[in-house]
Amino acid sequence: MEKIHFIFVPGPKEGFRDDNLARTIPQRSALMRNLVVPSCWLLPTCHGVSWLGNRTEAIKLFEKVGNVNLFPRNYTPETPTSDYIMSGLITAYLRGEEMVVLQEPCEYTSMVQGYLSARLTTQKLITVTVRDTPYNTERNTNQPEWQSFLDSLDASEYKVLVVPDTYNIWSKNICGFEYCEMASLNVLFRTALYRQAYLNMFTPGGPAEIALYSNSPLLMFRPLGKDIAATADWYRVFYGMEPDDHHQHAMYKLNQRLAWGADKAGYVQREFNRYIGDFPEFPHPPVKEHGIQSDTHRNLLCLAALLYVLLQMNCQVMPEFEMMSALQGYNVLSPPGISSIEQEDIDTIKAIINLLPNDIRPRHILGVIAHHIGDFDIAAQSFDDCSKLANEDSSLPARVNKELRLLKALMFEKGDEIQKSLCEYIELDRSFPNDPEILKKISMLSDQFKAL
Repeated sequence: MEKIHFIFVPGPKEGFRDDNLARTIPQRSALMRNLVVPSCWLLPTCHGVSWLGNRTEAIKLFEKVGNVNLFPRNYTPETPTSDYIMSGLITAYLRGEEMVVLQEPCEYTSMVQGYLSARLTTQKLITVTVRDTPYNTERNTNQPEWQSFLDSLDASEYKVLVVPDTYNIWSKNICGFEYCEMASLNVLFRTALYRQAYLNMFTPGGPAEIALYSNSPLLMFRPLGKDIAATADWYRVFYGMEPDDHHQHAMYKLNQRLAWGADKAGYVQREFNRYIGDFPEFPHPPVKEHGIQSDTHRNLLCLAALLYVLLQMNCQVMPEFEMMSALQGYNVLSPPGISSIEQEDIDTIKAIINLLPNDIRPRHILGVIAHHIGDFDIAAQSFDDCSKLANEDSSLPARVNKELRLLKALMFEKGDEIQKSLCEYIELDRSFPNDPEILKKISMLSDQFKAL
């Protein structure tokens, strides 16, 4: 996409989302002005930003422009949809697409260079971003432990800048180190700072995403938590990662790491030592990606992508975990509902098939998609592949193979391919003789074929 225009539609609670988080309306307005709206300009293809005054403006705008090249998919002001979880990025990664890198406008690059030139001599810059909010407090930075770790660093080798939480910007519980409030208030300045640092250190929070998507070096501790989007199951389902195996994000760089343990001083020190051992200097050549790290990782990534595609095509408001349960117990006898198909859905399914050649689910879904769009050759081949896999999988009931072949015959029948459909039913009769449904179809199609 060469040009992107961001449109912010007001929410139901004085223009914002109706939730129970602790931020007041004035604080949310400040976040919009200082963080959300400016952050759009981190995307090199950003062409404009509109923050609408009310939802009526949104309805009029959509009536004028329609839904051409619209994201999120199937969005309307009357029936808003969301699409901001990791699964969408995973599908793009599996399709072989290159992730766009966030980057601040050049004047902020120069601004931060000037800011640092007055503070650094030969030291390496380390930023520590503090999380300090009154909600989801278990995700807050363990500041006494970080104090112990930072006190152990050689000040002649490392320059530490602490970036305070925007919610609690004037709090300075880590003593003896310089704070950079500007980075808390200005996301473009923050991004430039992260990109010029030797290492950026975090506990879970939004600012870490800025470092990740700007290819900035990163070490983030304690990613798991009690919040629904930080549970081990969430990481498996939507991130395609197994926390017990300490997987890293496949599409992120080797110098962008999750440290799965708690941010205790000793553990932080060990992970820091491991990082500086692997990257003694700021890496100037492009750093490689972590990539897929095991068969388990591959399976989880593919399931996350498959779930995303099903959610996009289904166009139904269904809780993600409910859809995941349906996927884990996927039944080829009950094909998924399809309301919307894009080429990227087909490309994603094909990529999953290449990665999981013996999994019946993506092949069956590809067959259902092909049937839906009238590509009967691909549909027939997909259902044949499913039948072969079903025959080889002793855990599947025998009727699965029969139903798959019936589905193929029915597909030809609906497509007015009478001869092909008749041949399929005759073959089915040889495998499953004296089946009343099959015999009835053979009789009916034989009469139709004679009448042609």
